Amino acid sequence: LLRDALPITADRSLFVRNSALAGNPVHLVVNYEYSTGLTAPDTFTFGGRASHWLNDNIKVGVTGYDQGEDQAEQTLFGGDITYRHSEGSYLKAEYANSDGAGDPTLLSGTGGYDFTELNAAGGSADAWHVEFAADLSDVSETADGSFTGYWKERGAGFSGPGELVATQGVKQYGLQLDTKLTDDLTVKAKADSTDNGVGSVETIEAGIDYAFTDNWYAQIGLRADDRGTGIVTASPTLNQTGKRTDGAIQVGYRKPARINDEGERERAWELFAFGQGTVDRDATRQKNDRFGVGGAVQATERLTLEAEVSEGDGDFGADLVLDYKIGERGSIYTSYALANELPDSFNTGRLGRLTSGTKYRFADNVSVFAEGRFTHGAGPTGLTQAYGVDFTPLEGLALGAKYETGDISDPTAGDIERNAFGFSVDYNDGPIRFGNTIEYRTDEGNLFGKRKTWASRHIAGYQASDDWRVFGKVNAAISESENDEVLDAEYVEASVAGAYRPVDNDRLNGLVKYTYLYDLPSAAQLTRSGQTPEFTQRSHVFAIDGTYQLTDRLALGGKIAHRLGEIKLARGEQGEWFDSKATFWAVRGDYRLVKEWDAVAELRSLSVSEADDTRVGGLVAAYRHFGPHVKAGVGYNFTNFSDDLTDLSYDENGVFFNIIAKY
Repeated sequence: LLRDALPITADRSLFVRNSALAGNPVHLVVNYEYSTGLTAPDTFTFGGRASHWLNDNIKVGVTGYDQGEDQAEQTLFGGDITYRHSEGSYLKAEYANSDGAGDPTLLSGTGGYDFTELNAAGGSADAWHVEFAADLSDVSETADGSFTGYWKERGAGFSGPGELVATQGVKQYGLQLDTKLTDDLTVKAKADSTDNGVGSVETIEAGIDYAFTDNWYAQIGLRADDRGTGIVTASPTLNQTGKRTDGAIQVGYRKPARINDEGERERAWELFAFGQGTVDRDATRQKNDRFGVGGAVQATERLTLEAEVSEGDGDFGADLVLDYKIGERGSIYTSYALANELPDSFNTGRLGRLTSGTKYRFADNVSVFAEGRFTHGAGPTGLTQAYGVDFTPLEGLALGAKYETGDISDPTAGDIERNAFGFSVDYNDGPIRFGNTIEYRTDEGNLFGKRKTWASRHIAGYQASDDWRVFGKVNAAISESENDEVLDAEYVEASVAGAYRPVDNDRLNGLVKYTYLYDLPSAAQLTRSGQTPEFTQRSHVFAIDGTYQLTDRLALGGKIAHRLGEIKLARGEQGEWFDSKATFWAVRGDYRLVKEWDAVAELRSLSVSEADDTRVGGLVAAYRHFGPHVKAGVGYNFTNFSDDLTDLSYDENGVFFNIIAKY
């Protein structure tokens, strides 16, 4: 569960804009791992890497990986060597070999409501990668700049975690030059080529940046590319083939920061205008004409604002950047974190986020942020912009709003037009703490039709007294497909809990919790085993958990939980609900072996009413304390069921690793 929509940051470095903006893609990548326990050691996954600097200039490394899972066996090994001449000059070469198809990769351009599965061909295949970088000052004392290049080839069927190659193989290479010929003249050039057997892209771009005076400058660039494909994707945008050449010119005025005659410091600022046009193209390629204006100003010692708006064949584009040096009034942020659901961890809206951008606080109660987002390449492509404001009218209260819009072109999901609105409220004042986030998104594509999605996250905590705390949360996602109702999805998880930790008797700790879960997955979603979801679930779970510190070394505890649940195989109003009742109980002992080590033993039982089935087993573990607030341990679960009664699977048997944070 992400607190914010996945961001995509733009980073334009050359002269011709491929669309309204240009940049590098950011993808959310998730690896799923299945553990079989000790019952089938031949299915284990293991690997490692070692590297060593032989001297100040040469480093060698080796990597190995083996996966024995049925139908997805795979072995991967490789070696690499790096020669470093200086900090900015190096040469690196790498070789790898894979044998076996490994696990498939699942791609989604709709936020997880539809998936496309990619599989490698398998067999033995080799991969090579060579890259270099040269600091031109290492070649000549009068030179200023860099020269870089790479060559990468992966054979047909090469496969590794996160790396799948089709039956044709992939070849890539490129060069880039960035050098300052004089104090006034800079030359940039870049060339790239990619050929995967069923499609190819060749691009070359070059240009100059010339300063006429201390203030006036001009940039002139030319870009040519040739796109070919042997297959038709789901995206009409990506299906364009042929050659196109674009030219661009930009003229601007820069005012550097300086101290005037009165001894006052004048801030730096810049204004520019640009235009570009397609000078030659095949009839199968769309034109890339565009014009726009922009500027930048150093508003304070720490804050610089940059803005750009443009119009052209790729529709309207806008970019706003706040570049703020790290300090008390602002931040530059790039982070990926799941929101913490502990009520005591709340503050004025700075929960864990998945964002990349910048924020500036103009006053004690107002801050703004801006993020430019662009994707391109073999995966999803498109352009979005996001702007928002956080307003804190009262101490402890933070309000946020955000809007983004854009088009995404995906080879499997097609062309998608996306609009998203987000709102947030966070409050923290003494015993009362809560946070709410709501997002509404519409996706309209040529392949899956139109989809409307509501997603919300609500968490709240209240410290009723020194002994009692109450906590609640609701996570919900409702998504409707206008193309087919079997693609609809609904998910609601609601919990309320009370924790009893008496100050006068700190040996006793208790927790009472109620959970409601309703899960109707989309028919296009997949389970962990890659299958279509089998059933719809709705459950009520009641649980009581307690621990008593009997002696300085021994603590005894127990838990009892009951599920009143129902499941059905059909969707919507069709089909019958079947009862799914279960009772779980456990007794546990924690013993302090030595100063930093604990041993845990647990006897547990699960009884399922409809199946008339009762399972009893044990769990053991050992934990080590790392300071006063964290302990980590490893253990073995001799049963195959979970103490979470909303988990209807029986795959918990085996070794586990656990980290516990306490406050």
